[in-house]
Amino acid sequence: MIRNRPTKPIIAVAFYSTYGHIDALASEVIKGVESTGAIVKPYVIKETLPQEVLTKMYANTSLQAKYPAITPEDLKEVDGLILGAPTRYGRLPSQVDNFFDQTGQLWATGALVGKFVTMFTSVAGQYSGHESTYTTSFPFFAHLAYVPIAYSNPAVGAVDSVQGGSPYGASTVAGADGSLKPTANDLAVAEYQGKYFATFVGTFVKGKQAATSAPATTTTTDAAKSVPESTSNGDAVEKVTNKPTDEATSTSAPAQASAEKTASAPAATPASKTQEQKPKKKGFFSCCGDSGIDK
Repeated sequence: MIRNRPTKPIIAVAFYSTYGHIDALASEVIKGVESTGAIVKPYVIKETLPQEVLTKMYANTSLQAKYPAITPEDLKEVDGLILGAPTRYGRLPSQVDNFFDQTGQLWATGALVGKFVTMFTSVAGQYSGHESTYTTSFPFFAHLAYVPIAYSNPAVGAVDSVQGGSPYGASTVAGADGSLKPTANDLAVAEYQGKYFATFVGTFVKGKQAATSAPATTTTTDAAKSVPESTSNGDAVEKVTNKPTDEATSTSAPAQASAEKTASAPAATPASKTQEQKPKKKGFFSCCGDSGIDK
């Protein structure tokens, strides 16, 4: 926790975009975060492929200059992270994994504890990793706290057109050649996710700050009430917390009399002395009389 931090939640939006689909969703996510009044910090995830390869892929490298590249140190001051990246075989690209690998010291020292994360993605088809991209990322998300949008927005479950979206977060269908663009519904869900996440994190931050700044309350126990008080002349006066003395004496008198009566009563005679001892039956050696051999 940074010193003198603002009361508003700090949300980082870090994304990796190859052809512009994630960039389009990220713009809506940022808009949603800003609508809540939260402090948003946009970043890109650093590219690891050489420029020659990116050129052959027809990648949109101009996005790298739009925002600064995120570093593990940037995660220390934020309350939440919104991660955006396209899918690669149902999981995140190696560029994002490279960033995850750099955060090992953060989770080892507990610097990620108490921070929240959510994610949005872009896929080639309707069944091309809308959910598996999220679930395969949970080993990293386990060190934070993942916030899904579930079906809190009806647009998430819409099926009237080719579109993305899942309970885990926003997504879009790019097509195998990347020719498809995010639909109006995809963009609406992305904006909603930014707003939903920022509101969720903001509620947690406010509650945490209220708990930290609340004055400590002292509860007076019964033991503390019985501590003697000092009078002006220095004599100790015990606080009386029970019933008046007269009532206490009257209620205790019968019990005392009963106890004295019980104490003065003669002791009971043991049963073993009052009962007549029965003669012991003779055993097998009855012929021996009182020799005691069968006693």
